[in-house]
Amino acid sequence: MNSLRRRIPQIYHPRLLSSALASHYRTFSNTTKTSHSTKHSKSEEDKSHPPTQDFNVIQTCIQSRRTISYFQSSDQNQNQNDNDNDKLSQAIHRAIQCGITAPNHKRTEPTTFKILKSPSIIESLSQIVYQQTLQQQIQPNHTPHQTHHHTHHQTQDFKQAALQKAEKKRHRWRHDIPLYIAVLVNHQPHQSSTSSTSSTSTSTSSTSTSTSTSSHQNDNHDNNHHSLYQPLPFIPPQTERQLEDYACACAAIQNIQLSLHSEQDPRFGCKWATGNIIHTPAFRNLIHAQHDQRVVGLLMVGIPDDKHLQRLQNIPRRFRRPLPNDVLQIL
Repeated sequence: MNSLRRRIPQIYHPRLLSSALASHYRTFSNTTKTSHSTKHSKSEEDKSHPPTQDFNVIQTCIQSRRTISYFQSSDQNQNQNDNDNDKLSQAIHRAIQCGITAPNHKRTEPTTFKILKSPSIIESLSQIVYQQTLQQQIQPNHTPHQTHHHTHHQTQDFKQAALQKAEKKRHRWRHDIPLYIAVLVNHQPHQSSTSSTSSTSTSTSSTSTSTSTSSHQNDNHDNNHHSLYQPLPFIPPQTERQLEDYACACAAIQNIQLSLHSEQDPRFGCKWATGNIIHTPAFRNLIHAQHDQRVVGLLMVGIPDDKHLQRLQNIPRRFRRPLPNDVLQIL
């Protein structure tokens, strides 16, 4: 266990935090016992007030949480950067403690959390974002065909716009998001592109000749580079246990988001990202994901940008179906 902590110090696995949770539970139990012992000493007037205040706080926290897409950059927090970083680290630790309390069937504890915050990791992540976004924009079904409606100049303009979009996204992931949390679920169907890569290599070697070995090697290298940034095909859970474990990871993510939202001075925001980037071999290699681990989401965490919060306050909440509709059925 100590060797695991030394090798991967930023991985929060449920069993690594069991001792901390046990201490927290003992403190909670003692507090609960003390509250029960003093309950009988309250006056009848105090007992007349229903104890719903704490529950109202929880419900308000759940209903007021919003997805935060824009965060305060390091330039905005340069005077209090170190202090805020310490608070963020502590808030992340508390949030993950809440995350691992998500219900899981048969006590499988299937969720693993990986914090991405070092400059080298963030730089590599932003490069993956750039390459994946660029390939997605200029792939054949997105690039306009050069017909009489699209001149060569228009095609060049389209590619230039794709480059600008990819660069803008890389800059944002590199500079504007303080911290990432990758959430993975264990014991899932193998998520690997080895078979496709090996088949490409086999096909290349079988068709290569002495006169075209170099060109085939270059093509194989390009294909492998291209496949690194292509999302792997979706493989759904194959068993009931795998489905339950995936649901547990989703519940853990919601617990983390609510915990971060409940923090005060400062209050942290979070966004649950599930785009193509987290399903690419390049991203899986970056976070050292095992073949039987599926990335459920990538959480972006930081202090919300003030202007973004003001816009959210002026925008009414997204319409939710009312309870008397088909959302709630009493049988």
